[in-house]
Amino acid sequence: MHARLALPLFALATLAVAPVRAQTMADARSCERAITGSAVDRAAMQKLYASGRTTPAGHFAAGCADVLASRWDSAAAHFDAAAKGNPSSSAAFLWIGNIAGQRARMAPLAARLKLAPMIRDAYAKAIELDGTNIDAREGLMQFQLEAPSTIGGDKAKAAEQALAIGRLVPYRGLAAEIAVATAARNQPAAERLLLRATTQFPDSVLGWANLSAMQADGQRAPDAFATVTRWQARGTNRMFALFALGRTAAVTGQQRERGEQALRQYLRGQRSPSDPPFANAHHRLGMIFERAGRKDDARVEFQAALRLSPQMRDAQFALDRLK
Repeated sequence: MHARLALPLFALATLAVAPVRAQTMADARSCERAITGSAVDRAAMQKLYASGRTTPAGHFAAGCADVLASRWDSAAAHFDAAAKGNPSSSAAFLWIGNIAGQRARMAPLAARLKLAPMIRDAYAKAIELDGTNIDAREGLMQFQLEAPSTIGGDKAKAAEQALAIGRLVPYRGLAAEIAVATAARNQPAAERLLLRATTQFPDSVLGWANLSAMQADGQRAPDAFATVTRWQARGTNRMFALFALGRTAAVTGQQRERGEQALRQYLRGQRSPSDPPFANAHHRLGMIFERAGRKDDARVEFQAALRLSPQMRDAQFALDRLK
């Protein structure tokens, strides 16, 4: 779920009424893009809202606007109304599940337990209505991985969803299989799948970034550096690969000079929205300096990380260690 941009989705003026239409999976994707900041898709949601405020499509678009403004209860009411008005809409049930999941993440335990069946049933209904709704399959899979078995958690069923996703879109299916293996703490399986990702989808960061991180976190420095070196040789995702190199040096304590150079180059570059935030790079650079005994330099980097991301607990803990 994304709700970072609390911007008005609709103009205050009354919009002209267009022919009534039902919300579709294309609308669901447009809603997601509008929430993450796409002006084109915000305009598309405005047009959808113009179909009539009390129509299923109007409620669907209003729900998207509420998500943008983090009005979760109102969003839930609008998506419920959209589903009641158009009970054959897989998109509406997808977003009922999404909103219930978001509310559960913010709720105390008792409320989470109450919301769990709603999450499960909404995603299941979305899949029943449209078996190609991959977002709903991913949502149900994530629920099955995270929830206790007493309220619907089931890792075996999650694995089945991952395979179903793979039959529709191989890349997303492989990512889903990796998520299942990781949730099961089956590191050998996860590593095999990540290695497969580097060969089956070599231009994606999925395999390279996660494989190198797994190897570094396991203090397998030679393997981690070898993975990043192979990635850099491809010449794809250059910025992300630089960060991965710096992260590997920071976590393992090996090749610190090479890692420092990579992170400095990363911080001078133009990162894309899908690259790690600069705050993360400052934090990793601080780790390299701390390992090298350069406490003053480390302090500067941890402070820089916190200026960019005040809630970064790892950077705050690291800074506190230096006091």
